[in-house]
Amino acid sequence: MFTRQKHLSFLLCYSIALLLTAVAVSVAAAEPLGITCSVNGAVHCHSADPASFTRCVNGELHVFQCPGRLQFSTHSQMCDWPLNADCHVQGETGQSKANPAMPDTDCQPSRCKPPSCWCPGTLPPGGLSVNSTPQMVMLTFDDEVTATYYQHFQRLFRAGRNNPNGCPVRGCLFVSDGGTDYGLVRSLYAMGMEVASHTLSHRHPFNWWATATYQHFVDEAEGMRRKLVSKARVPYDAVQGFRVPYLQVGGDSMYKALYYQNFTYDSSMFRKKEGGEQIWPFTLDFPLPHKFCQLKPCPSETYPGLWEIPLQKWYCDDGNSCPMPDGCCLSTDIEEDLKFFRSNFKRYYDFNRAPFGIFIHAGWFNEKLHLEALDHFIDELLMLEDVYFVTPIQVISWMKNPTPLDKINSFRPWACETSS
Repeated sequence: MFTRQKHLSFLLCYSIALLLTAVAVSVAAAEPLGITCSVNGAVHCHSADPASFTRCVNGELHVFQCPGRLQFSTHSQMCDWPLNADCHVQGETGQSKANPAMPDTDCQPSRCKPPSCWCPGTLPPGGLSVNSTPQMVMLTFDDEVTATYYQHFQRLFRAGRNNPNGCPVRGCLFVSDGGTDYGLVRSLYAMGMEVASHTLSHRHPFNWWATATYQHFVDEAEGMRRKLVSKARVPYDAVQGFRVPYLQVGGDSMYKALYYQNFTYDSSMFRKKEGGEQIWPFTLDFPLPHKFCQLKPCPSETYPGLWEIPLQKWYCDDGNSCPMPDGCCLSTDIEEDLKFFRSNFKRYYDFNRAPFGIFIHAGWFNEKLHLEALDHFIDELLMLEDVYFVTPIQVISWMKNPTPLDKINSFRPWACETSS
């Protein structure tokens, strides 16, 4: 796969030549552009010419012209082929990927326009009412895929267990390398499961991930994706998501790696204890308020178009809370588990229909009552005509094109061969 990382390596020598041959225009010619030099070295697209770009040097604005048919890319900071450039739109000001000079303001809907940008919020997308919004349920599993776990997955996603549109229920596997049977991963992908990266090593201790470097995260996240491609024969473009081990986010080192490796989403953040209402997934186009990120280091830069599917708090009867249900309450029978599932589901279903995430480790099923309870709970939810078990990517597809329940059967990203 010709990723941005490979692209930059491939063009390294060539890009140096291109930058050296970019033609500088006089400062006077730059003055009418309406750009002020508040940050030294800041680079912007030209307001009228995609082949030109501006750079602030010691308080003065200079305009440079890319050679030939090339256009400027604020992502790679070089002249590039038009397909890879981002200065296409007249009057558009380019922002580089992961740009620390982005305005230090909260995300404002007036400046963050769907479908490419989403602010954190509690309201259903597209102006839909709660009753016309499908309740999406994401069932995901972390860590290795073994023969024992495969049997559990076959049971939970068995043939004939369908969403209201007639399509099979689906889930997602966040796979790590150690102990994984890649032939079983291939079979589960063929069943319709989404497959995502959960790092190669899943290494200890948990706080290693807090200080891991950009290259560490590239090796771990992208390395696992490539292993899923080579050993499980999952298409490269199908592995779009990531979750860090122990939910220990790695700050900007982690998010830069995901961004430049072209992952679509991360699902590692969970809200601080004071976070109450359920929020919808969002993009990282703007600086993120730290109330959405409990485990530091949180990202401080911006990553336009990179989605965050947050883990949200599960609450026990005693008031304890946790981001994953298998780390919360101690139950001794199936009915206690069911009560736990039902009460937390109602916080979504009766409020704003934000996607309900059942994010667990398959090892939880070593205690058989948890498997029995979840299996029963899935049956309960499928009795509701507005509940759909979908993958994280399917959630993002729906948010980009919010479709009400009365038209959901024609929503193509959720369609299947058997749907009507």
